[in-house]
Amino acid sequence: IGGASEAEVGEKKDRVTDALNATKAAVEEGIVS
Repeated sequence: IGGASEAEVGEKKDRVTDALNATKAAVEEGIVS
């Protein structure tokens, strides 16, 4: 159970990081354009 929940937490963390990176990239592209 601990391993499964740790994997879930890591997966959510990765999704949040991906979302932040995508937002940052979109903002930077908007500024450059």
